[in-house]
Amino acid sequence: MNWILIAISSHLVWAFGSIGDKFIIANKIKNPYIYCIWMFFVGGIGAILIPFFGLYIPTMEQFLWILLATVFEFAALFPYVKAVQMEDISRINVLWVLIPLFSLMMAYFTMGETLTNNQIIAFCMLIFGIVLASVKFGKGIVKFSKAFWWMALSCLGFAVYGTAVRHVSQEIGTINLFIYTHITGMLLAIPFFFFKKIRNIHTAEMKTFNLKTILIILAAIVIGIIGTLLNVWALSLGKVALVYAMEGFQAIFVFILVIVFALFIKVDLREDLDKRNVALKICALLINLAGIALLNI
Repeated sequence: MNWILIAISSHLVWAFGSIGDKFIIANKIKNPYIYCIWMFFVGGIGAILIPFFGLYIPTMEQFLWILLATVFEFAALFPYVKAVQMEDISRINVLWVLIPLFSLMMAYFTMGETLTNNQIIAFCMLIFGIVLASVKFGKGIVKFSKAFWWMALSCLGFAVYGTAVRHVSQEIGTINLFIYTHITGMLLAIPFFFFKKIRNIHTAEMKTFNLKTILIILAAIVIGIIGTLLNVWALSLGKVALVYAMEGFQAIFVFILVIVFALFIKVDLREDLDKRNVALKICALLINLAGIALLNI
């Protein structure tokens, strides 16, 4: 199967996951960071694939790459949920195009890869689109979204994660990498519960949940895990910068889902849908899509 189709599929799945993240963080929990810990703890269910695909034993070098990928993925999620808490989910998803920008820069500075003229022009277009996506109209003033800096930090982490995944997946395969990163992620999450403050936050949040809330949170996390599996598969087949350049499709999917959920299903996503901000988001999205198309020529 073509890696482009797999990458787009992962972003479609993640678009639904993003809507779930925003709904949960905006309406169901008070501390977004505990949500990150839950994500990785529940991610341990990736181990259920072992009976079907076996357990590959990685070399020490491969394990270090797996650990590097998981640590950066883990670290990148924390600024992401903070950004989701602060900003519209449609604006957040436009900012994901920072990942291919960081990936291109990493390839340029660490591996000596040169940029073509098309890539340089696309680079500039994406930066302009990102600036537009970060500008928002308030009450009589124009503001620059504080969430930009959190997303920049998150995207840098995911760029390193993607590079590590691309490298090690060539040696151990998609399923083995998926299993090990999720088991490692669960093991990274467990020590957080050794701290009394974390346990208290966890207990306080759980006391406010009913069965419906628990199922919504589990569904959002599982959707994210499925998106990750598809993304790892795409990264094993295509270049990191090009795979993550498909982020533009996720922004489109999220924008459509926001309109459907917020306007028609009446789900509270805390989305700013006034005409000026919607116009800015659409302009940023179109510029980023043009940049992504140019990046892939």
